[in-house]
Amino acid sequence: MTDRKSTIRDRLIASAVELFMNDSRPLCAQEVCSKSGVEQDKLLLFFDSSAEILESVYLDALREYRAMLPLVDGFEQSSLQEKFSNFAYVMFGLLDKRREFVRASFDEVIVQHPSKSRFHEELEQLFMEFLMAEDSTTSSGWESSEGGLRNQNSLVLYINIQLIIDDYFGLIKFWLLDNSDYLKRTASYIDQLVVFWADSLDMDVPDEGLFQDTDPSLQDAEIRT
Repeated sequence: MTDRKSTIRDRLIASAVELFMNDSRPLCAQEVCSKSGVEQDKLLLFFDSSAEILESVYLDALREYRAMLPLVDGFEQSSLQEKFSNFAYVMFGLLDKRREFVRASFDEVIVQHPSKSRFHEELEQLFMEFLMAEDSTTSSGWESSEGGLRNQNSLVLYINIQLIIDDYFGLIKFWLLDNSDYLKRTASYIDQLVVFWADSLDMDVPDEGLFQDTDPSLQDAEIRT
């Protein structure tokens, strides 16, 4: 993306975020264009809808995280637990740049997405890449091949990844509510979760997710004020 296109895209995102934060009405593409000074036909070069502009904040953070991975010494050789830990801590650092927007938008834009958000889909892909980068045979005996994991294990794997994403979404809500010094409570939850996530991918059957047993009220927390 050229610098000029990047500038236009950044203006659209900044305007959409400001409108969302300051107006209770649904976001309107025409208002985003008016505020950003960008013609509406140019908006469609970057986004299919105004809602997609808001989700791009989360996608950009995830893609920025991905771009960092080649710079992390020894990341490919890291254990699954270490990769999940790196992901959780770095992503919170990236999302913290727009913490108030995340607080206001996370449920509406990501959790309550009418189908499955692109952010959710890209998390699925990232976590699958984490797993496939492991040795060809995992501790549970699952084997990878050119076509992926053995078919009889694919459903178990898929369900476990969905539960990990559910736990991660619960972790984001917890992070937003955490007022402890230096976010120590969030750090403690991350340390518990990454062990659970790595272990869950070695199980023959999916568990129900750590947050179901740890603090169910977190999943129903209302974030938007």
